[in-house]
Amino acid sequence: FARWSPKSERSRLVGVSLSGGQFGNALIFPIGGLLCSSAGWDSVFYVMGAIGFLWCIIWYFLVFDSPALSTRISPLEREYIQHHVTFRDGQKQQPKPWKAIFSSTPFWAIMLAHTCGNYGLYMLLTQIPTYMKEVLKFDLKSNGAFSMLPYLTMWFCISIAGTVSDILIVRKIMPYLWVRKMMSSIGMFGPALCLVGVTFMDCTQQIAAVVLLCGCVGLSGIAFAGYLVNHGDIAPQFAGTLFGITNTAATVPGILAPYIVGAITTNKTREEWQIAFFIAAAIYVVGGLFYLVFAQTTVQKWAQINPESGNKLRLDVAESESMIYRKPAVEENNV
Repeated sequence: FARWSPKSERSRLVGVSLSGGQFGNALIFPIGGLLCSSAGWDSVFYVMGAIGFLWCIIWYFLVFDSPALSTRISPLEREYIQHHVTFRDGQKQQPKPWKAIFSSTPFWAIMLAHTCGNYGLYMLLTQIPTYMKEVLKFDLKSNGAFSMLPYLTMWFCISIAGTVSDILIVRKIMPYLWVRKMMSSIGMFGPALCLVGVTFMDCTQQIAAVVLLCGCVGLSGIAFAGYLVNHGDIAPQFAGTLFGITNTAATVPGILAPYIVGAITTNKTREEWQIAFFIAAAIYVVGGLFYLVFAQTTVQKWAQINPESGNKLRLDVAESESMIYRKPAVEENNV
């Protein structure tokens, strides 16, 4: 995305691509149930594996590392993209300044937000069916149907958040930094409030609890237009590396969350689930506050392209300015 998306379009493109994962998660509930009942549980793995292989083939023929290498876009589109991205193909990437990266406060703001956001998200996505069964008392059939709703909500919110972010930026309603912080705040503080609300629900308030759970997971997706695209803002030439680091750290909560919840809810009571949800809400708030205070969108000093290397740092131009039509000169009109 650092090579393919202008800064003013990055939120939308990243949002659309990441929302596909949540849509797939939602589809697996009805498809998986149908496959299990008709062809056995192992058929789910065979079918999903085959789809994965098919995707790899499509990816190989349709995806290119940069616009300069792509044979599937027009010259005009290639010129537009290359003119508006900060780091272009052909520019020499500098050695990664590891010490500067790990001593950068804006980088740690992204890291903490990503990690804290994933704790609450993974906890919900792995534990929602269990919570619905043990506390809300949903039967197996209803549990499967309602468990897909949070994924659909998140898919919708991710798609909308990216588009809204780019509109705010392109129309200059808000600066980049405000947009990133606003989206991250909604995606961190919103789920925290929903989790607190869920703790007061019981089996007599099933629908309200499901709405709050959908709100929690869905609002988490709005943060994808915040901290999750911030890597490309602060370090365009190292965006992939930074995302790899923060995403690796953010997978740790996915491992820990189920064990923590399991250790807390040994008796499967509503009070124990309240403790688990309060912990997740607190983690959301910590990550959101740290990002709100320390996040930046300017290219950091350690990530700027060295002029001595022969590369030039390209600054983004607003999309509205880039679309100005310049009429070619006509010789007959010369005076």
